[in-house]
Amino acid sequence: RVLRHSGQHRHFAVDCYSCPIFNIKPFKGALALKPRMIAVSDYKAFSVVLADKVAHVVINRPDKVNAMNADFWCEIIEIFRWADDTDEVRAVVISGAGKHFSSGIDLMMLASLGSQMGPDVGRNAEKLRRKILDLQASFNAVDNCRKPVLAAIQGYCLGGAIDLISACDMRYSTVDAQFAIREID
Repeated sequence: RVLRHSGQHRHFAVDCYSCPIFNIKPFKGALALKPRMIAVSDYKAFSVVLADKVAHVVINRPDKVNAMNADFWCEIIEIFRWADDTDEVRAVVISGAGKHFSSGIDLMMLASLGSQMGPDVGRNAEKLRRKILDLQASFNAVDNCRKPVLAAIQGYCLGGAIDLISACDMRYSTVDAQFAIREID
């Protein structure tokens, strides 16, 4: 499905709240929030705003093309548990700040995993299995959220980001969004 905007912008991001879909005015920082908008906690990889019963979860690492770093994997579980447990939240929209939704797993994080491997193949396999299950728990938190979760996709949606949007209930994208799983090329 393609999401078409009538405004000058063409994607969802932190500064796109003037979009008629959300029907909220732009804001800069927590001090300018409207009475019905609540900034939720302080995250490193996300910004979360609750406005008109919609939790807008923004992957907020535009300088790194919203790559999924270690903070991402921990915080997303906490955010979606909060959304699931909070009666004020009726739906969740997840998007990416900047030009792109997400470039997938942060390669620096994967490189650090490789450096933790030892000479024992069996122990390495078990470490890798545990890490994969930990990462999968993050997407399971999205999938298990009882509230409708919508993905608003613009620009690149690569690798792990495709897994993330697959865990959402509905996916909307701009016309120029690009999807790829590089592991199979």
